[in-house]
Amino acid sequence: MEKMKMQSKDLTQEQIEKLMELFPNCVTETKPDTGRGVLQYARTIDWDLL
Repeated sequence: MEKMKMQSKDLTQEQIEKLMELFPNCVTETKPDTGRGVLQYARTIDWDLL
C-alpha cells in the first residue's frame, strides 16, 4: 500500500506555473521576509506587468 502525503497541494504555485506558461515575462522571484534569516525565493506574479 502506498503511503499518502499528509499535506495539501500548493494551489497558488500551481496557478503561478499556469500563468508562467502563458505569460513568462510576468513571473518574478521574490524573497519573503521570514524573520528566520532563511532565504527562500518564491515565484510571484508581477500584477502591474500583467
